[in-house]
Amino acid sequence: MKRWLFAACVLATGTVAAVVTSPLVERLDSDRSAASPESRVSTPAVGDVAPAEPSLPGESDRQRFVRELAQQLRETYGDNIANARVQASLLEVKRRLLKRYPDEGAALFEAAIKRAFADRARVVLRTVSRMERYRDWLLDHQVALADMAPLEKNGALWSQRRALFGADADVIWAHEKAAWAQKREALKEDIRRLDQDRTVSLNEALYQLQTSLDEAYGSELEALAMDRGTVANVYFGLDSVQDRLAGLDADARQARINDIRRQLGYSQEQVAQLEAEDQYREARWQNGYAYMAERGRLTQSLDGEALQQALVQLRQDYFAAEARTIRLEEQNGFFRYERPRLYGRN
Repeated sequence: MKRWLFAACVLATGTVAAVVTSPLVERLDSDRSAASPESRVSTPAVGDVAPAEPSLPGESDRQRFVRELAQQLRETYGDNIANARVQASLLEVKRRLLKRYPDEGAALFEAAIKRAFADRARVVLRTVSRMERYRDWLLDHQVALADMAPLEKNGALWSQRRALFGADADVIWAHEKAAWAQKREALKEDIRRLDQDRTVSLNEALYQLQTSLDEAYGSELEALAMDRGTVANVYFGLDSVQDRLAGLDADARQARINDIRRQLGYSQEQVAQLEAEDQYREARWQNGYAYMAERGRLTQSLDGEALQQALVQLRQDYFAAEARTIRLEEQNGFFRYERPRLYGRN
């Protein structure tokens, strides 16, 4: 049951290095009739792993097994054994040995590794041991990981990987990082296209964005705890969407924003709450626009100390308790009501 849970966890998160397919692993998985049940439990049968060869003088069945296993390890992995990902993949060989020979599998594996890769045996065995610890950590934390948002889960996984493997984690999971990079780049390209496409409707833009996200992240999109908020932020950040929303009157614009949120899966209660927040932000923007217009008139008609005193009073009239914050922002060259207005976001 524990192994089954681990396999499910691996499939769900992609957290264990891919195993190098080889005749060695296939033989370890095969059920050769040449080996009796008794031999599989006690002394390993050489024929289960490799073609039978004559024993060397004074060589026991166990020694012969180790010798032939070491030979196959060298042939299969020898050219790339310096690679941490290849080293980590040898956990699968050890796992299958333990499945077949529960009492002796660990000792057989260690003996074969030391014989096959004498100069690197310590490093290889250490990497395999750390991968075992990582696998156990996944099992121990699979419930907590399943409850995490994807970004949080990814951070937890990489924190544990780096704690165990250091810089080698980037090598072991390089394929995962490369796959994510490709997905992100494809998604960014789709977003850039939608950002500039003024020909699509608001509903079509949302559909295309959701399709791009689904193609990039697949079933993981459903697990995104912040899914709706993330998609909404991206969608309402598109210039093409903002252009269309800006062209509507206030009531029609709010109705379309509400409709988009419903399509994203927000409940009616959440839509109503967000609409109230929109109205609050709208009032602040209108107040800000009025302030900036009056400020512009003052800067055209006054200067020096008279202008500064007039601005102090103007900020107080429009922003009350926030007047000091607005003054400090302006002293640093930041005018918050000159920022782009993003309907549905700010």
